[in-house]
Amino acid sequence: MSASLALLLAGPAGSSLAFAPLLYSANTVSMVFATGLFPFLTAGLLFSSRASRLYLLTKIEESGVRRAFLTRVLHVLVITSLFTSLFTIIVFLYPIALLALTYYPISFSHFVFLPSVLGASLVVSVLLALIASSLATLTDDSRLCIVLGCASMLLIAFLAGWNLERGR
Repeated sequence: MSASLALLLAGPAGSSLAFAPLLYSANTVSMVFATGLFPFLTAGLLFSSRASRLYLLTKIEESGVRRAFLTRVLHVLVITSLFTSLFTIIVFLYPIALLALTYYPISFSHFVFLPSVLGASLVVSVLLALIASSLATLTDDSRLCIVLGCASMLLIAFLAGWNLERGR
C-alpha cells in the first residue's frame, strides 16, 4: 500500500521511469528472498551447529526451554533483519551512487521509495526468519534446513511467477 502511494506521489501518471528504482530494488530484494539462503543459513547455524547446541543447553539450564528458544529466534530475527536492511539500502543506492542504470534518469526524488522498500523487505525478513527457525528446529540439522528451506522458497517463487528478466 505504501509503495502504491509512493508511486502516485513520485511522478506524473503513466511515467514508468518514475518508479524504476522501486521496481529495481524490489526485484533485487525478491531474488535474495526467493533463494532464502541467508535466513535459512542463519537459522541452521544458530539452532543446529555443535557450538549452538552447547549454548542452548546452558541457556535451557539457566532460564528454561521456552526462554532459550525465544531468545534464539530473536537472534535469527535480528541478524536476518540487519542483513536485509543493509542489503536493501545498498541495492537502492547502487544506481544513484555509481550511475549504473542508464535506463532511467537518476535524481534524489527516488528516495521517496526507500521507506516503502525497506518496510516491505523487513516484513518479509521477519516472516522468513520465523519459518527458518521453525524448520531448523524440526530438522535439527543445519544442512537439511538450508537445503529444504532454499528448495521450498525457490518452489514458491517459481509457482508465484518469479520474474527472471533483469536490467531491461
